[in-house]
Order: sequence, then structure tokens, then C-alpha cells
Amino acid sequence: MDLQLFYSGNEATGPRTVLAVTGFIDLSNSERLLDVGLAALSCNPWLALDLSAVDFMDAAGVAALTALQSAAERLGKTVEITAVSSTVYRLLEILELTNSWSVPRPRLKEAL
Repeated sequence: MDLQLFYSGNEATGPRTVLAVTGFIDLSNSERLLDVGLAALSCNPWLALDLSAVDFMDAAGVAALTALQSAAERLGKTVEITAVSSTVYRLLEILELTNSWSVPRPRLKEAL
């Protein structure tokens, strides 16, 4: 798994962080995803997760996302999943998390 953090925002939106994740999210690295996400939330009130380049995610990855969402709620901050691969979307759809997390559908070229 590779993680990239981008910081953006302006006066109107406030500070924002984008965490782009590529590769696999599984038991071997899901704790790292949670740690980096929590660190990003400590700097900014809004975190966008770009999961469009994630090829595989298991239950440990879902648990890390759930823990990150819960921590953000406790802190009064926001975590938003802004892009997903078709693989991630299907997993979250099976677990019935796409609506509660407002997960966008994969882009057409990703879904094909």
C-alpha cells in the first residue's frame, strides 16, 4: 500500500487533506492507514479518502475505515470517501456501507 497526503483548501472551505491510497489494504498495513488518517485529522478538520487506485481490500481495511470514521465523529471532524475503485465499491456495497458513508460510484472507465 502506498499513501500520499495532499493539503489544500482556501478561506471559504478551510483546510483540507486528501489521502490517496494505492495498492492493497489488508491486515499487514491497515493499521498504517488508520495511523496516517488520524494524523491527518489532527492537522485539519476534513479528510478526503481517494481509494480509486486500491486493487484489494479485506476486512482489516474496512475495520480501519470504520475506526477512522468513528474517530472523526468523536472529534467533530469529517472523513469523506471521495473516490473508489470498483473493487472497493463492491465490497462496501456488499457490507451495506455505501449509503451510510455516501460512497460515490466508481468512474465509468474504472468500472469497465
